[in-house]
Amino acid sequence: MIRSTPPQVEQGALYNSTQAAGLLGVHRNHLLRYVKTGKIHPRLDKVTGRKVFEAAELTRFWNSRI
Repeated sequence: MIRSTPPQVEQGALYNSTQAAGLLGVHRNHLLRYVKTGKIHPRLDKVTGRKVFEAAELTRFWNSRI
């Protein structure tokens, strides 16, 4: 269940999967399931090659779920 209060994110910040899941109040596996189904869209970090989530995307996703 996604937390009932909006995620407290910093404008322009990038969050890894674990941080993003914590901000949304879901398990990391659930977050990755949302990615697979196209409900949330990560960005690929060019340096590490890992998925990162923009603050605006986390807020958009939270607003669409409530």
